This record gives sequence, structure tokens and C-alpha cells, in this order.
Amino acid sequence: NLLLFMSGVACLGVGGGVFDSTFNNYLSDVFNLGEAARGFLEFPRELPGFLTALFAGLLFFVPETRIAAFSSLAIGAGMIGLAFCGNNWYLMLVLMTLWSTGTHLLMPVRSSIVMELSHAGRKGARLGQMASIGTAASIAGCVIVWVVMDRTAANYRLTFLIGGCVALCAAIAQFA
Repeated sequence: NLLLFMSGVACLGVGGGVFDSTFNNYLSDVFNLGEAARGFLEFPRELPGFLTALFAGLLFFVPETRIAAFSSLAIGAGMIGLAFCGNNWYLMLVLMTLWSTGTHLLMPVRSSIVMELSHAGRKGARLGQMASIGTAASIAGCVIVWVVMDRTAANYRLTFLIGGCVALCAAIAQFA
């Protein structure tokens, strides 16, 4: 179970690297957003983070591994949706919020899942391994964006599809 979960962490790291290194340019190129509009967009993007305690309270009966799996599913669905939403502002807001909800719900449960799946005396080491796997995978996601953008002339659809599919792989690993 720990290996499956760490595989999910790696997949989400790749997806996060793709999203984080692409999203701001996507907003600028597709929606021509200036700094004021981009600032406005932070409210719906961060609202799920603000509501995480409420969501966690409502989901208290759901095992943390299932929360992680559904969060990964939301991240993947949000990214794949962004690949196909075109320049529809409202659809982009919904999909960005879906992605953000998944991301923010995953944050508080990741560490506790790793500690639960680790043997006594190895919990700290496993937390460090989880962080390093996530960081290395995020760098790999950035490299994917670099290669795709270099070879396909700013193909946001392809980058979001890759990131979303990798996030869906995390959901599969976490549902297993």
C-alpha cells in the first residue's frame, strides 16, 4: 500500500509540475489576463483551501485513502477539462476550482496516510521520502512542459492532457 501511495505521490508531483509551470502562461495567452484580473482569479482558486476544514469535517467518515483518491480524481478531471475548455471563462473557473479543491483536500491527508502506512521508527524517513519523490516528480513535470512547449508551439491542450492523465494514474494507484 505504501508503494502504491508513493506512486500516486509521484504521479501527482508530475501533474503539479505541469500545472504550476503552465497555468499562468495559459491564462495570459488564452484569456489575455492582466494583473488585476489575475489577482481576482486568486479568490476562486484559493477558496477551496479556505474551506478545507469544512470539507474535512463533512468527510470525517471517509477513509483518508479514499479522500486522497477522490482528490486525485478531481485534480486530473480539472486538468483534462482545462485541455478542452477553450476560451470559455466560466468553464475555466469551474475547472480551476475543481483542480484546486482536489489539491487542497489532498494536502492535509498525504502526510497522515504516509505515517499510517509506515512502520514504527520509519515515519520521519517516509515523510522525507514522500517530499523528495514529490519534488523530483514536479521537476519531471516541468521538463515535460519544456519539451512539449519547445516542440509544439505552446500546446496547452497537450500539456494539460498529460498532467491530467498522470493525475488520473495517481487516482488509480490510490483506489487500488
